[in-house]
Amino acid sequence: MSLQSIMRDVERTHQALDRVAKRAVATGYRRTLNRAATPLLQTAKSLAPNRTGTLRKGLKKQAEVKLNEGIATARVGAGKAKIRGRSPARYLHLVEKGFKARNGSLVAGSNFLTRAAAASKEACLQVLRRDLANDIDTQVARAAQRRRARR
Repeated sequence: MSLQSIMRDVERTHQALDRVAKRAVATGYRRTLNRAATPLLQTAKSLAPNRTGTLRKGLKKQAEVKLNEGIATARVGAGKAKIRGRSPARYLHLVEKGFKARNGSLVAGSNFLTRAAAASKEACLQVLRRDLANDIDTQVARAAQRRRARR
C-alpha cells in the first residue's frame, strides 16, 4: 500500500466524520428547537380564538436546520392537514392580521401569534440555553457509537 493511498483513506475518513458530525449537530439543533418551541405552541393554542376550535387544533410546530447556511429556525403555524373539513393554513393569516370584508368593512385581526411569541420568548430561550449543548453532545456520541458498531 502506497503512502498516497493511505493519505486518501485518511482524507475520506475525515470527510465521513465531518458529515457524521454535521448530521449529529443538525439533529441536536432540531430536537432542541422543537422542544424550545413547545411553550410558544402552548401559549398560541391558549390565545387562539375558539370559534370552532379547528384553528387551535391545527396549530403545529416545525424546526428546520440548514448548517451550511447557518440557519436554524422553529416555526409555529397551521399545519396542512384538514380538521373537520377545513384547512387552518388557508385562513390563519386572516385571523392573525385581519382582512377587508366583502362589504368594505375592516375585520380586525386577533394577533394571537404575535402576543404568544412575546409572552413565551423567555421560556423558549430558557429551554434553548438549558438543552442545546446537551442535545448536540448526545447526538455526536450516538453517531460515534453507530460508526464504531459498523466496523
